[in-house]
Amino acid sequence: MVVNGCKSDKATTTVAVKATPSQPTVNSNSPVCVGEDILLTTDVVSGATYGWSGPALYTSITQNPQITSAQLVNGGIYTLLVTVDGCTSPAATV
Repeated sequence: MVVNGCKSDKATTTVAVKATPSQPTVNSNSPVCVGEDILLTTDVVSGATYGWSGPALYTSITQNPQITSAQLVNGGIYTLLVTVDGCTSPAATV
């Protein structure tokens, strides 16, 4: 860059590009009856954080959460996002 006829020193920066985690594989023990527990599962991803969401404003950061004593409002689609090094996977649903 030139300002008032003077050149500035060169500047450099390092850019890190990280891989996006693969879409996780998710499972459940569906169907369940009212009063039974819902078990949501996914594989271990090294260094990951887990973000589940679902019906009735359900959220969990547990890898394999359990919803105890399920009620009709707990039925529906559950979604999981896996984040590693600040990069988030495509959503997986069950």
